[in-house]
Amino acid sequence: RSVNEMVWTRNTTEAINLVARGLRFEPGDRILVSEREHNSNLVPWLEVQRRLRARAGDPRLEVVGTFDLAPDGAFDLARALAAIRPGVKVVALGHASNLDGTTIPDADLRAVADAVHRVGGVLVVDGAQSVPHRRVDVRALGIDFLAFSLHKMCGPSGVGALYGRADHLERVAPFVVGGDTVRDSWHDRVVYKAPPGRFEAGLQDYAGILGAAAAVEYVTRRVGLDVIAAHERALNARLTERLLPLENERFWLLGPRDPVLRGGIVTMTSPVGAVLNAIERLGDVEHNLMLRKGMFCVNAYLHRRFDATGTAKNNLRASMYLYSTEEE
Repeated sequence: RSVNEMVWTRNTTEAINLVARGLRFEPGDRILVSEREHNSNLVPWLEVQRRLRARAGDPRLEVVGTFDLAPDGAFDLARALAAIRPGVKVVALGHASNLDGTTIPDADLRAVADAVHRVGGVLVVDGAQSVPHRRVDVRALGIDFLAFSLHKMCGPSGVGALYGRADHLERVAPFVVGGDTVRDSWHDRVVYKAPPGRFEAGLQDYAGILGAAAAVEYVTRRVGLDVIAAHERALNARLTERLLPLENERFWLLGPRDPVLRGGIVTMTSPVGAVLNAIERLGDVEHNLMLRKGMFCVNAYLHRRFDATGTAKNNLRASMYLYSTEEE
């Protein structure tokens, strides 16, 4: 609605921490996340839990709760809605998974927003993997806070942003304060600026912000988010079509079978590390294709789902964007 609803941050991680640190929580408040959240959308809420447990003097106080996804990793709206009950102050969700690309459908995200609003809570969305790849309308989706990073959309590293609905930003306390956050101060009190100024402490990365503006202009107007989304779907479909026939007990793909549900990400997994090491080596050394191997900061989900089968760390991800080609 207004540029004043946008706060400059260093990245998605800092933006989510700003919300987690700035919202006021009391013992009895609950935070709900899916079982597959990036560390940046899990650990800040675990820190809230740690502080509330210390305040309550109860090391087992339940603050952060999770709900399960479908067996294939797809978002399960019924399970999410069943977990949203009175007392839930925050529902924090990754819009698109950086592990396997699975994206929450717009209608489902709106249903979650409506449900959490009915119990007096807010919806916080990690948009790091969605904002650069598709159109995201925070007002239509009912999102209260949305965090994202500009380096994921051709911008410089170290520049991110937080969208916050104006009335909610007014209620968030700044957690980095000092120069440029203050309207006036005395020896015994301070009056902070209105948002977003109260959250943008000290000198900003002005060069990075200008670079971010150029990147946004390029991605949204010169190329187009709809074009990017269609391009990624086509590449994902081609890669999935070639890989699915190769699946067996030692090699398979993570996430839903339908590539349309996985955006621009294809993640391969295996209980045998040598299988993925060989694919990674062939891609990198012989074809100059950069693939990434590991847990991708989604440790909790992978431990829970795959430790028993020995595949928690054995994942190889191909991430596609506007510059990826069919030839590659």
